[in-house]
Amino acid sequence: SAALAASSGGELSLAVVLHEGGFRLDLASEEGPPGDEPPPVEEEGAPAEGPPLPLSLDLALDLQGLSLHLRSGGPLLIGEGLDASGRLVLGRDLGARLAEPLQIAAAELLIPLGDAASPWSDAAILRDVSLDVSEFAFPAGGGLGDLRLEATLRCGELELSGIRFADLVLSVSVAEGRAHLELRGKHPGAEGEIALATDVDGSNDSAWPVALDLDLKRLPVRGLVGDYAAYLLPLVHETRGERGDFPPVSLRAKGKLKLVFGEEGPEPQAILDSLDARGEVALGAGELAASRVLRAYAAGLTRLEVAELLEGVIPQRLAFAGGSSGFAITGGRLRLHALGLEAERLRLRAEADVGLANQSYEVVLHATPRGEVPEAARAVLGTLERTGGVRVRGKLDDSAPELVLPSRAALLRAIDAEGAAEAWLERGGPALEGAGDALRRLVPGK
Repeated sequence: SAALAASSGGELSLAVVLHEGGFRLDLASEEGPPGDEPPPVEEEGAPAEGPPLPLSLDLALDLQGLSLHLRSGGPLLIGEGLDASGRLVLGRDLGARLAEPLQIAAAELLIPLGDAASPWSDAAILRDVSLDVSEFAFPAGGGLGDLRLEATLRCGELELSGIRFADLVLSVSVAEGRAHLELRGKHPGAEGEIALATDVDGSNDSAWPVALDLDLKRLPVRGLVGDYAAYLLPLVHETRGERGDFPPVSLRAKGKLKLVFGEEGPEPQAILDSLDARGEVALGAGELAASRVLRAYAAGLTRLEVAELLEGVIPQRLAFAGGSSGFAITGGRLRLHALGLEAERLRLRAEADVGLANQSYEVVLHATPRGEVPEAARAVLGTLERTGGVRVRGKLDDSAPELVLPSRAALLRAIDAEGAAEAWLERGGPALEGAGDALRRLVPGK
């Protein structure tokens, strides 16, 4: 049903009601009682004026079970199970304000993220969404500095480009020309939460400072999360076809960045360059057989023709007890200080340097024996360690990493630091059987 009334006294009312799953819209306006002033005298030849403009509008909103499809040259938003209620007052002298809190809920929202030709090739899917606006006021004739807003957006589940988040809460507070935004959320399957916060005013409208606070425990390393985790921990740069074999990752970090905006939107390179964070990453106990870095490392030892000497020292399927390391991100680069991993007969320490923009990395691996290890294997690992370790360089794409072995000169210096191979045998006798040969075979062309 619908009703519309207007009179020369300036009153205006509009009511639209659709039920059975319902839509209700009430619109009312009133100038107030007419005064005793005489009507204005119209000049001869002047065009006739219409009814005077209303002084105020009172908009009451009541929606239930609505389906919403927004388009503007293409799809913008699809919503299902939409409910809304609230009351907004508008006026020439009042500006705009909420007379009753605005509450909107939706069972599901779909936002296309693809290009114009195929907008639904990618999409953000939001489920169990609610928006509560407790305060909104904008005085007549005011500027952005006079806006007041208190709002909270909640989302039970968000799926964005293959990554899922849960229990997202976005709080927005605007007053006296300043805006404070805070976003909190979780990742399904992990403990802890992600928190982002920013304060914006007129002086930084092209670069928003954002504070980061992350505390996630036992984050599953799979899907796109695994791809992004490799930036922080290149040891989980996976071998295609074996995704999901990695133990979980835990992360604690605090830092800051700037959301830099240009004429065409956010500028990723400037944002990465502004990132400054410190924290700790931990890798759970489990197998790293899918690791490109560790596979390249093991293959490099084979090229040195000493793999048989390390049999039983390098753990099968590269299974290690968990380890942790501090890290720092600054100037577009991440530096992993020292991730220690232990197996029954081997202790492995990894240092890493990662370029966030060009996706390049270099990992330095230091291996030392532990427990009962054959002397030949101990001699090989000790010599490699004295050269500064073994380096693995690569990119976080599908290309194979490159193993950088110590040079012949570096190996000879490392061997000389312990004396000639023959001297080893003379000092140790049968206990060092094979050590001298192992050292000779480490050196190319010797």
